[in-house]
Amino acid sequence: MIDQNVNDRNRFINGILIVAAIALLAASIYSVYSAWRVGLAQSRAETASRLMAIRTSPRSTETPGINAWVSWSMLNNNLDGSREVNQRLKQLVIPRSNEQFPGEFRSLLDVLRGPVPERNADVDLLGDEQIGGSPPSARLEFRKVNYVQNAEQLLVVTARADERIQSDLAGFSSEASTHLIDINRRWYETDGFAGLAELPRLRSARVARFYVLNEDETLISLPLAAADSADSSNELYLSEAEEFRKNPRSPTFVSNNFFFNFEFDQPLSSQAVFTGMYLDLGGLGLVASVIKPVIYNGKRCALGADVAFEVDWEEFANNLSQNLISHVAHVNSSDSSSWNPWEEFYQNVPASSEELRSAMRALADRSEVNGEPQARKSIYLATTSEGEDVIAIQVDRSTWLLLLVAATEIALPWATMILTSLVFFALLFRIEQGRRKAFKAQQSATSQLQEKQNLLDTMQVPLMVVDPNTDQVIYCNKAAESIGMLQGSYFGKDIVAQDAGSQSQYRRTQTLGEEHRRAYGVPIRVRTGTQAEPETQHAIVRSVAVTAPIAAIQADERHRLGILFLIDEQVDLGLLLEQRLFDTRQDEKRRLSGLLNHGVDSLARVLSQQAGLIATDTNPERVGFTEWLSAYLSERIQLISWALENWSGQPATTDQRIIERATVEKTVEKYEQVFQVAASDRGLRERLHWNNGPVSDAVGGRVIQTQFDWDEESCFAVPRDGVFGFLLGEALVNAVRHGKANSAIQLKVSEIRIRNEIQFEVSNETESSSRDLEKPFGGLMILNELARLSGWEKPRIREVGTQFSIIWSVPAIRRKRQNEGD
Repeated sequence: MIDQNVNDRNRFINGILIVAAIALLAASIYSVYSAWRVGLAQSRAETASRLMAIRTSPRSTETPGINAWVSWSMLNNNLDGSREVNQRLKQLVIPRSNEQFPGEFRSLLDVLRGPVPERNADVDLLGDEQIGGSPPSARLEFRKVNYVQNAEQLLVVTARADERIQSDLAGFSSEASTHLIDINRRWYETDGFAGLAELPRLRSARVARFYVLNEDETLISLPLAAADSADSSNELYLSEAEEFRKNPRSPTFVSNNFFFNFEFDQPLSSQAVFTGMYLDLGGLGLVASVIKPVIYNGKRCALGADVAFEVDWEEFANNLSQNLISHVAHVNSSDSSSWNPWEEFYQNVPASSEELRSAMRALADRSEVNGEPQARKSIYLATTSEGEDVIAIQVDRSTWLLLLVAATEIALPWATMILTSLVFFALLFRIEQGRRKAFKAQQSATSQLQEKQNLLDTMQVPLMVVDPNTDQVIYCNKAAESIGMLQGSYFGKDIVAQDAGSQSQYRRTQTLGEEHRRAYGVPIRVRTGTQAEPETQHAIVRSVAVTAPIAAIQADERHRLGILFLIDEQVDLGLLLEQRLFDTRQDEKRRLSGLLNHGVDSLARVLSQQAGLIATDTNPERVGFTEWLSAYLSERIQLISWALENWSGQPATTDQRIIERATVEKTVEKYEQVFQVAASDRGLRERLHWNNGPVSDAVGGRVIQTQFDWDEESCFAVPRDGVFGFLLGEALVNAVRHGKANSAIQLKVSEIRIRNEIQFEVSNETESSSRDLEKPFGGLMILNELARLSGWEKPRIREVGTQFSIIWSVPAIRRKRQNEGD
């Protein structure tokens, strides 16, 4: 009855929510439509006003917004090219500084960075009439335009009509024009812009002008004609001068923004700017500039080059958005006093483009009625009475890109809104259906969990819920409580055994990997019955992350659910421990066998042979050698016992013995005696397997040849008596056993003072490989362990041809001389 009431209440609430959602959807649709209409009108007005506001900014281009649009359109229309081509085109659009230039402009930068000529030619300043032009009107007297005659070359110069500036103009023009002419000469000796012709929509590129701009806004330009240009030289200079006069109150059409960013108190050779593509106000169309700082006679200047790109503007216009009506018009130059741009554009728009032609006609009529003065510009922007924006962009001296942003009516997307509403209703239906299924699944899961909990209680399997963030036990069942687990206790602190190894193992297993499930073994403290003190017992913990809340055991998504399985060491781990114990004992036997075989066997056989000879020959020298060998053999056995006890342990650094050079020489002398004894007895050599090595025929000659480069004041330490002798003897015995017949063993001891080390090297000629050193518990393993226990570097083996060497190094200790201060 209670469940039925809950379901009825939920259905009532869901009905209210659906009605509210429908009402909100209708209100949202109306609000979106109203805001869309208001925002459309406002955005169009703001866009036009902002474009007109920034068009008067005296930067490298009058309208940065339009300039950015042209650059974006160049990139957007070429995204169908290869990735490499598109990347190279992007590098030509983005401004860069210093050494981050595109590769195609490196040669131009190198030319600009060339040396400044030491001698400057004398120059003459000429007027328009002297080169075949007409004098400018009086209104242009704010800035004067002249021509610089430098030898056979003309340049165009513009400067403010200030007496001080005009008086210094000749000297500055001489130095700057000489440098520009030299740059032009060196540029034509290069390969030009290799690779730019491969880019789409860029037919070619050329340097259109070299120029110098100083800090008082004086500009000297060396214009360069295109290779296929039909203009005469004077026409080129007159055209450049006309561009300078278009806007006489603006400093120049060169990028002053880049000029004032240079640091003239820093090295100038490392500074440069690449402007990226922009629309040139001088009528060159799409250009990119390379500018660097330079100083002429104490004046800070910018030295630059404008690179003009030949663009297929017809193709560019055809690939623009459908919202733009575009046309490329070719307009001849007109007299500035009677210039009406909209009338000129109207005359060049074909009749097929009716909307653009109509807009141009309306703007031309409005200009004639208002009598507005029309200055020569590179970009014109106007709005018709119908609210349509018209933009004219000069992309060449006689070529204009005409654009019309037509006012369009956007129909309200009723079909989309209706479809959205249907989808919205379907989602509400699915949500309600899913809620009902989830409720039923929760009830089923609760029932199944209770059944599993009863099963665990019947099987006496401990179960608990732990918060991994705090390590606190949130819940535990009866089986867990029976072994001492308590709700609110901490698993790591109160349940896991407190020894360092158990705690480390537990902390390591708490790092959650990619899997939500994990299992690990850990010793825990178990209390059973009335037992006062807990006993440590191993357990396997099976842990899983809780993915959904389980109210019956107080678990949520933050917690982990764990089951413990106690393990009896004798019964459950008997087989595993038995095999591990057997393997450990076998390992110890092999280790002892290797130490005895390498440390005692050879010396014991030599001692046995000498003891047998004493019975018939009481030579004092033999008797003394036998007594020493028996004592040394006893010491060797004690050393083997020490090595076994400390095997794989920490290096012994306390209670060390000092080994001097005399001790090493004495040890070598004793081993020489051992080898001489073996050399004199063929049967002994056969038992020792030495009958084919250096001692096979060594009677009368030394088996060991030594070379000492060791300061008498230096020594080294060993952790126990006999360690060095064992290590040296094993290396010498290996050389005897595997050395070449009738060859000597070389022992080289050298002190490496720069590293404060004493290096030992035992080498011999071989006929067969000495690989038995690499056997398990063989000679090399014993040498490595003795070196590690002594705190030395691990011995290393070197084989060069038939030369076999064992090398190890020990830290050197220098004894202070008598009366030497510290």
